[in-house]
Amino acid sequence: MGFSMRMSKGVRVRASSRGLRVSVGPRAARVHFGTGRAGISTGAGPLTVYAPLGGGGRGTSTSSASRQLRGATNGLQGSSKAEQIHALAEAIQKILSLHREDFTVATHPQIPGSSQSGV
Repeated sequence: MGFSMRMSKGVRVRASSRGLRVSVGPRAARVHFGTGRAGISTGAGPLTVYAPLGGGGRGTSTSSASRQLRGATNGLQGSSKAEQIHALAEAIQKILSLHREDFTVATHPQIPGSSQSGV
C-alpha cells in the first residue's frame, strides 16, 4: 500500500513499500524514474502505454539511465555534499522549466501604405 502526491503541475511523487518514484510531464508524454526501471508513458482516455528506458532485462547490472547519471556525477566526486545538492537542484529546475519559452506579444497586422481614415 502506498500513496501519491502531486507536487506541482506535471510532477507527481509516489511512495510505497518498494520505494519512491517520480513522474514528470503531461499525461501524453510522461517520464518516470526512481525505484525500479526508468521509463516513459503516454496516454489518452482510458489507455496508457508504458515503455521502459534502457536495454536488457532484470539480469542487466546497469541501465543506460544509471550509466548517464553516473557519468554526469563523476565530476562531482571531489566536491562537498552541499555543492552536489545545489548542482542537483539546478539540474532539476532546468528540467522542470524546459517547457517555458518567452514569446513576443501579438499585435494587429498593419497593411503598408494604408491610412486609418474611414471610407
